[in-house]
Amino acid sequence: MESRFLNNNAFRSTAAGILIMLMLFGLLPLSPSGTALAFKPVGSLRATPNDITHTDVTEDAIKELIVNDGIIPGINRIGRTSQKAIDDIKWANARTDLGGEYFTDAGHFTGEAFAAGQQRLQTHFQGVISALEANNVADARENLGRALHALQDFYSHTNWIEIGNLTFHPYLGNFDRTADLLASAASPTERTCTNCLPDSCASCIGNISSARLTSAYFQFAPLIGAKPVGKCSHGGVGDFSDDDDASGGINKDSFSCEASPHSYLHREATSMAKLHTKQFIRNIKNRVTLKQFKALLGVGTTLAFAIDTTGSMSEEIAGARNTAIQILNSRINSLLEPVQLVLVEVNDPYTNLLADTVDDIVFRNAINSLGAGGGGDCPELQQTGLLQALNAIDDSGELILITDASARDNYLAGQVRALAQEKGVQITTFATGSCSPIDPEYYRTATDTGGQVFVINRSEVDNLTALVDFISRPDAVDVLSIGETLTGTAKYYSVPVDSTMSRVTFSVSGTTNIALKRPDGTFVQPSDANVNSVFVSGGRVYSITDPAPGTWEVIIGSGFGNLSLRVAG
Repeated sequence: MESRFLNNNAFRSTAAGILIMLMLFGLLPLSPSGTALAFKPVGSLRATPNDITHTDVTEDAIKELIVNDGIIPGINRIGRTSQKAIDDIKWANARTDLGGEYFTDAGHFTGEAFAAGQQRLQTHFQGVISALEANNVADARENLGRALHALQDFYSHTNWIEIGNLTFHPYLGNFDRTADLLASAASPTERTCTNCLPDSCASCIGNISSARLTSAYFQFAPLIGAKPVGKCSHGGVGDFSDDDDASGGINKDSFSCEASPHSYLHREATSMAKLHTKQFIRNIKNRVTLKQFKALLGVGTTLAFAIDTTGSMSEEIAGARNTAIQILNSRINSLLEPVQLVLVEVNDPYTNLLADTVDDIVFRNAINSLGAGGGGDCPELQQTGLLQALNAIDDSGELILITDASARDNYLAGQVRALAQEKGVQITTFATGSCSPIDPEYYRTATDTGGQVFVINRSEVDNLTALVDFISRPDAVDVLSIGETLTGTAKYYSVPVDSTMSRVTFSVSGTTNIALKRPDGTFVQPSDANVNSVFVSGGRVYSITDPAPGTWEVIIGSGFGNLSLRVAG
C-alpha cells in the first residue's frame, strides 16, 4: 500500500508531529474551511453555507432509521436520550478530523488504503459489539462514530461514483468480501488520473483515467510523502499533491470548487454516504440484542416505580413487590423492554432512590429488598418520591406509584407534573385508600401526564400486570383522554376509530359502570373473541384487537366522584 507519508514509521510519527505544529502556528495552509480532508466534520467548518458535513450525514441517517424506517418497532420519535446518543456518535465521527487520526489514510480512505480502511471498519464494528455486550454504551458510540467517518469518506475520496455506481459498495464493511473489495482496486503502478486545473472544476470533469477503484492521495507538505506518479490527487487548498503529475484532484468534500475539484458530485457523495451509514447500523443491529441496540441509539422508555414502604403497607408490600416484578418480567425480551429501570422507596420522613440501572437483575434485587415499616401516620412523602424518580429518569416512560395513603407534600405536585410533562413520563397510581382517602392531586397528575388512578382493594395489589400492560404501551397514541367528576348523571363519549388501528384500549377508573358500543350499535362483551378485559374494584379496561372503524361510544352510568377515561389506539 502506498501512503501519503514515507514508509518509515518513525519518520511518519515525526512528520505528523511537525505538521500539527505547523498548522497550529498557521505556517501550513489549510482549506478555506479550516480543514484539508473529508466532508467537513462540523457545520462551523463548511466551505460553503450549503455543504453537507459528517455530523449532518450521521444525524440525518440515524433519525431516518428511527423515525421513517422503523428500525426499532413501536418507536418513531427522537427523544432526549436518542438525541444524546446521536450527538455522542456524530461527535465521535467528527473527532477523526479534529485529532491525530487526521493523518491516517485508513481513517479517510485516501492513498488507496483499501485494506487498511476495511480493517479499520472491522475493528470498530467489533468494538461496537464488544462494548454493547459489556454494557459500555459510551465506548460503543465512540467506535461507531469512528467507523462511520471512514465509511462516509470513502464516497468523497474514491472514484466509486465517477465510474458509474448508483448505490453503496457491497463489499465495503462486508468483512467476508474483503478480497473482492481489493480485487476491484487499481494496481499500485496503474495511472488513475490525468492533469486538470486545480481551481477549475470544469477542467477536472473526466480527469479519472481508470475504471478500477482508486482513491485520492493527499500530500500535507512539499518533500513529504509525494504520491506515486499518475495517481489521483485529493485536491483543494493545502494539498501539495497538486504540484505533482495528475494534479487537480477528485475529492467531493464540499460544494466549493476551490476546496473540491469534483464539487459537482458533493450531494451524490453525501447521499450515498448516508445510505451506507444506515446499512452499517442495520448490520450492527443484526449482531446484538434488541435491548443492546436500543441502548446504542438511546431509544426506548423507562420503567419506574415509587412504592410506599411505610408501616401501613405491611399487608400490601408483598403484593407490591410481586406486581413490580411481574411487570418487569413481562417487559424483558419484548418490544416494550425498557432501557432504564428506576425504583424509589417512599417512606416518611425520607424517600430513597434504590435503583437507577439498565440491569434487570439489579433492579429485581432492589424490588425484593423492599419491606414495610415506619411512617407513624397516614400522609406520606409521595410527591417527593415521584419527584426523585422523575429526576432520575432520562427520557420518557412510565412511572407507577403504589400506595395506600394521601401525600403530606402536595406543595411539590406542580413540580412533579411539570417535570413529567417535560420528560414525557406517564404517571399511574394504584391506591388502596386503606390508610387515608385517595388524594385528589393523584387524579390531577394522572390526567396531566396521560396516566390514570386506579382505586383497588388490598387483595388486588398482587396482580396488576395485565392491567398495566393494557394501559401502558409505547406504540399507542391517545385518541381520547378525559378527567372529570361524576355528579350522578350518565356520561356519553364518542370515540373515532380508523382503519389504521390494530388495537384500541378503553380504560376507565373511578367507576365500574361502563358500557362500550360498536359503530354497528352492538355492545362489547368480555367474552367476545377479539376482546381482552381486566376488572378491578375501581375500574375496567377493555383491549380490542382489529376494532371496526367508525365511531364507538363509551357510556358511563350514573355515579359520583373522580372519573378518568383514556382511549389509546
